[in-house]
Amino acid sequence: MTYQEQPEMKIVTADYTPSDFTDERSDFTMPVREVQSFSDAEEIFQEMANGRSQSGASGPNIGMPQTGSGEIDTSLEPTEDGEMPDLPPGGFLLVGLIAGGLAIQQGGFDPSSPVTLLGIGLLGLGVIVLGLTYRVYASEGRSAAIEYLISVEEENADETSETETETETEKTPPAPKRMKENIYFERADQECEWCGDRTDSPEVHHIEKRSEGGPNEYDNLIALCPTCHSRADKGGISKTKLRAKVSRQNDQWSKEV
Repeated sequence: MTYQEQPEMKIVTADYTPSDFTDERSDFTMPVREVQSFSDAEEIFQEMANGRSQSGASGPNIGMPQTGSGEIDTSLEPTEDGEMPDLPPGGFLLVGLIAGGLAIQQGGFDPSSPVTLLGIGLLGLGVIVLGLTYRVYASEGRSAAIEYLISVEEENADETSETETETETEKTPPAPKRMKENIYFERADQECEWCGDRTDSPEVHHIEKRSEGGPNEYDNLIALCPTCHSRADKGGISKTKLRAKVSRQNDQWSKEV
């Protein structure tokens, strides 16, 4: 049946015999109805012409699922949160190969048929996914390829990564050279401010680490010899003790100034 030269429905009789390559009963491009007699077909035609629902017509509907208005239901049901479901690459692979093969068969392998062209497109999608899977397999192995096929990338993965980057504590730059010289020559008097030994290789240590946002301030910096600096970095000297030492050093230095 056609409307304005556009096919709307296929009607097959009970004695219809499919060919080796095509079965009109399995056409998923439009509704397919099976009738027992010409009068059944005429009744369906009258219902379509009158715009009535086809649900009460005789003969089972063996084609694509339909909505209440008799139109093909091509919609996907949303998930509970209102979003459309995501398919993993393996899902696209199966849809492309299986649906594409069926469409090409339904189109009778006719390259001018829209159904055949649709099938070729779906097959192309499957081949693309298959190629991407093989590339993962060749570079990372079978387990990675299987994981690629079955995993669904979360939409908010990039957003989460960006948020974490934004909230990550900014690393403090190294202390200025002038500040280091003031600590070593004036406050520490060229000695390790922890052990008291004279050192020619002073190392200015951030009590609160630079990676954790420790500031370049005199209260957070202490001049140490290489040995004490190594101990402080490994936690061998507690931050509390270092701060107490620096506090006394600053008090003494302020009095001298």
